[in-house]
Amino acid sequence: MLAAPKDLIIEQRSNMGVLMLDLMGHIFYLLIVVGMLLLSKKIRYGWILRFWGEFGWVMIGVSMGMSSIYIWGFIFMGIDLYGFLRWSR
Repeated sequence: MLAAPKDLIIEQRSNMGVLMLDLMGHIFYLLIVVGMLLLSKKIRYGWILRFWGEFGWVMIGVSMGMSSIYIWGFIFMGIDLYGFLRWSR
């Protein structure tokens, strides 16, 4: 059975939403990876990039309604904040 044009538009919007979340996920992972590389070179500001990458994943988790993503994201953000503050001591 053929879908009505209205159904196709809704499906396209839904696919665009998934594609946008996927693209954002790649960007946020890139921030996390660059942050880890900076930390491996003993550059403290890697914690900040990791924090923002995790913050992005928290937003994705909330928008998808997936508690496993946003709860762990908050935990990792806390660790990143702790690492940043601890580094300066």
